[in-house]
Amino acid sequence: MERTPGKREIPRIAEGKYLNMVYALHHKRGTLNVDKKELGRTMCPACDLTPRCVEADTVEKLTVYCLEGVFHG
Repeated sequence: MERTPGKREIPRIAEGKYLNMVYALHHKRGTLNVDKKELGRTMCPACDLTPRCVEADTVEKLTVYCLEGVFHG
């Protein structure tokens, strides 16, 4: 029997569609092959989630925030 997602759980199909969409956007923007050394210069200036990275001490490090933060600016 399949388990029904709780309030805070995201259905796997929605996660998959989201990741496909984000992948396509990064492909279009040319950010799929960004070297970790270039991350800060390439993606961080366009990201609007910098305060979260500051809190987590992950500035200029690849995190889940990098997936979509660059598309909000």
